[in-house]
Amino acid sequence: MQQQGAVPIHFNIVGKGPEYEKLVALTNDLNLNGHVTFHDFKTGKDLDVVYEENDVAIGTLGFHRIGITNSSSLKNREYFARGLPIVLSTNDLDMPATLPFVKYLPEGEEPIAIGEVVKYAQRVYQTPDLNYVIRSYAEEHISWKSKTKTVLEYLSRHVKPSVETKKFKIYS
Repeated sequence: MQQQGAVPIHFNIVGKGPEYEKLVALTNDLNLNGHVTFHDFKTGKDLDVVYEENDVAIGTLGFHRIGITNSSSLKNREYFARGLPIVLSTNDLDMPATLPFVKYLPEGEEPIAIGEVVKYAQRVYQTPDLNYVIRSYAEEHISWKSKTKTVLEYLSRHVKPSVETKKFKIYS
């Protein structure tokens, strides 16, 4: 199935969601078993191993089916926290297309041009210390601490403290 000179691709799919049976059947029908591994639900060190084996994360691609036009998927944030570049289709305000480690694909039911994803991965991995760069971005812009800071800054500008609340505090 692989074209001569093509970059080998392997998909790791973790968990068993509502599309699991369809994905397994499609993998079998297309004779792609050597290119796809289905994992049961994983956490902790078992999930760490899967993350460490991968170069690119595929984020949420099907939100258009349920009318979601802006995403804040925890899965996407986990990928960033792990330092993985990501491929998305639904807009995520925390992951603008201007970031070199974010690749947006068109929403819809058309097959994904895997060659585009491979070119993206090859380009983005030319960035020195890429995983560190992504994790740093996540800490600064997506972490709980950074989000809470934004909320507290807004509250301090727009909410008049009552007698009981002289100042906002956060512990992390």
